Amino acid sequence: MTLAAYANSFGGAFILDDASSIVTNAGLARVWPPWAPFLAPSSGGTRGRPLANFTFALNHAAGGLSVAGYHAVNLALHVFAGLALLGIVRRTLGRPALAARFGAAALPLAFATAALWLLHPLLTEDVDYLSQRTEVLMGLCYLTTLYCVIRGAESRLSSGAGWLVLAVLTSYLGMASKEIMITAPVVILVYDRTFLAGSFREAWRLRWRLYLGLASGWILLARLMVGIRERGAGTGLGISPLRYAIGESHAILHYLRLALWPRPLVFDYGVDLGPAGLAAAPYVVVIAALVAGTAVLLRRPSAVGFAMFWFLAILAPTSSVVPIALEPIGEHRMYLPLIAVIALVVTAGYLVMGRRGAWVAAAAGVVLGCATWVRNGDYRSAIAIWGDTVAKRPMNARAHSELGSALSAAGRGEEGMAEFNEALRLSPDDADTNLDLGAALGKAGRLDEAIAHIQRALASNPALAEGHFDLGWLYAGKGMTREALGEYARAIELRPYYYDAHCNIADLLTKEGRFAEAIPHYEAALSAGPPDPDLYYNLAYARIRTGSIADAVTAYREALRLRPDFAAARHNLELLEGRLPQSAAGK
Repeated sequence: MTLAAYANSFGGAFILDDASSIVTNAGLARVWPPWAPFLAPSSGGTRGRPLANFTFALNHAAGGLSVAGYHAVNLALHVFAGLALLGIVRRTLGRPALAARFGAAALPLAFATAALWLLHPLLTEDVDYLSQRTEVLMGLCYLTTLYCVIRGAESRLSSGAGWLVLAVLTSYLGMASKEIMITAPVVILVYDRTFLAGSFREAWRLRWRLYLGLASGWILLARLMVGIRERGAGTGLGISPLRYAIGESHAILHYLRLALWPRPLVFDYGVDLGPAGLAAAPYVVVIAALVAGTAVLLRRPSAVGFAMFWFLAILAPTSSVVPIALEPIGEHRMYLPLIAVIALVVTAGYLVMGRRGAWVAAAAGVVLGCATWVRNGDYRSAIAIWGDTVAKRPMNARAHSELGSALSAAGRGEEGMAEFNEALRLSPDDADTNLDLGAALGKAGRLDEAIAHIQRALASNPALAEGHFDLGWLYAGKGMTREALGEYARAIELRPYYYDAHCNIADLLTKEGRFAEAIPHYEAALSAGPPDPDLYYNLAYARIRTGSIADAVTAYREALRLRPDFAAARHNLELLEGRLPQSAAGK
């Protein structure tokens, strides 16, 4: 059923963060040795998430930038997560505390829960938006870790230890996928107390080594989270934690409503923090009541209390007091919390309707699957998804700007400019909007106007590496070489592994005859980006001009290894080898 619901999702285009996470991500250049993608500098949504970067690198090695392969892997990960969920729910309903009411129907109830979760259209952003592989991969690791803990607790001593070791390993993989995995040790401990051990003291006595192992993953996560503010998360970004938390009370209730009635779904809600002051009071009161109710229920082992805790705890890192400045609301955050809502609805339906509830669940699955099919269509192109977003959130300046970029890229320049102008009307000093408009104007040949908008973007955000790169490109187009070199250098200072910036500055330095200065940039580009025969060819020329003949020969050989029919490289190599000593020429 899940494959049928997502059968129309394999086309489409790279959108928003897909550009930095996949298209321009220098960290995808190599998959050998196997640890290379883990250690390579990554960008965008994969920064600090090396496992996600590794899977993207495998995709890139197998199919380049063909979107179908990336979609296929996202969907496969989603299906495997559903299988893990099925195992968790089946074994949980078979535990002594629940077996009397649900044990006889544990398998069909588990199947219904997993199927409705897999088919729910609220999760289309996680599956269809390729950059959200981080969420899906983390979710798979999270569920697998919990499943392994359950199996370890239920198994005999020898085999149980193996399951618990596997649980620690998968938790580490989750930490290397996305930061929400930080909640896993605590949530699993509460699960253990509720369904396995009966008390926190007994859970610790039986499995203290497990919990030390799970908690040790926080050390890895702390290391990976260095630089997280570059993704617009954390304090010091102009949003007070209290104001953010108040706005998130509305966001959490919005998520709950979408879980029960998934319309309308919005790809990008913008940066609006939601209601404040008295307008936010009703939402704050409801969330406070949910938290208090969860605390009361958890005073004793309670399945309902655990479901509520699961929902609130997993949302807590992104929906409490730590501001996510660029994305206060994101439907992808419901990937794991949605499980609690569906599990409660399915089990409550069984208690009320008995086995007749299977027909209701089947009908709900069909409806949800059809809604997912329809929603997939909105991801068929950048124009489609941003057009849908603008229609639903007309005050979202970022959506107008992204729609403008998509229209301009499709050759619909006048329509694109109208969207850019609307975005600037809504947010005149927005750095991203000015950057996107500047890029579009530059491609249209309107260099002076483009420079003005890029400069405005940098005035708002001087640390915008892309802005300095674009400004360098525009200056180079106007023949302002000194200024272009300065902007490229600034972009590299902000992002040391900026592949395109290294390439461009190397080419400019070569044209200026500054070959010794160009060589390190060619080498940096080759270490950061994909092996490129043209870059090796240019590097060889620069080395010749500095007298490094042997090194130039090495570069030409690499160019020919990558492109055996590279006639110019072969000709130059033959000329140079005649100038080398016999011992060096044969190497």
